[in-house]
Amino acid sequence: MKGSTYKRCGCRDEDGKQLASRCPKLRRRDGSYARHGTWSFQISYPGRDGKRIPKVGGGFATEPEAQAALDQVKAKLGRGRALPAC
Repeated sequence: MKGSTYKRCGCRDEDGKQLASRCPKLRRRDGSYARHGTWSFQISYPGRDGKRIPKVGGGFATEPEAQAALDQVKAKLGRGRALPAC
């Protein structure tokens, strides 16, 4: 089961649309991540009816924290425990 982590913020453009992962403040010139924004994870898994169920979590200060939360979700799914729908 695959999942991913990503970084985004709540900045908005001139039209009021959220920039999310397109915000120029998320990365530094050297390509590393700045402290701006928060880390999130996403994963989808098959439900009982065969449809994919998305699970998203966010608000993590660092990528390792988001990855640890994603690993916990994967472990619960691996043990067959049901997760609440988002």
